[in-house]
Amino acid sequence: MSANPLHEAEERNELEFGSFLVVDCPTCKRAVLTARDLDADGEFIDICLHCEHVLLADAPSARWMDARTVLELGYFVDGVEEDEGCGSEEGGCKGGTCGVRQPR
Repeated sequence: MSANPLHEAEERNELEFGSFLVVDCPTCKRAVLTARDLDADGEFIDICLHCEHVLLADAPSARWMDARTVLELGYFVDGVEEDEGCGSEEGGCKGGTCGVRQPR
């Protein structure tokens, strides 16, 4: 049985710093943010933010990501600035100061 990622994140105090539960959605075929909903019995469940497919917080693909990492998945997080570098591992032309941002 796999460990509960929520409990692991709580132990590392990540939840206080804006961590987000991300799970691979089989319907959307990508890593997605989750949302909380209630099932028919009034119990909390995690669902895909896009298609509402029920996702398991203890799935092997479940992981907690900080706000900056969530940006890399294509989400916007208010108050978190995206790195404006060009994306070059070596710092790009002129040490990353060229102002050209390459697509990822």
